[in-house]
Amino acid sequence: MHNCVEQYCANICQRKHYAYKLLKPERATVLIKRQLRHWIIEEAMTKGNEREVRGKTMSLLCRWVKSHRTTEIYSKQS
Repeated sequence: MHNCVEQYCANICQRKHYAYKLLKPERATVLIKRQLRHWIIEEAMTKGNEREVRGKTMSLLCRWVKSHRTTEIYSKQS
């Protein structure tokens, strides 16, 4: 595995984290985490954990996550 999702397997099974594969606008693995009543983007890294996604991609991700939840969503970087 070329990303860090494996270390989150237990939390994913307990529904504390969710992992998604993003294909556009850039290929990345996105990890969201439940924090109290909120969901946050824990990290969003390009293929092979080479770098964090671009700011524009992070903005799109924040809007996407927020549109699927009734509670406040924000990026860890915000």
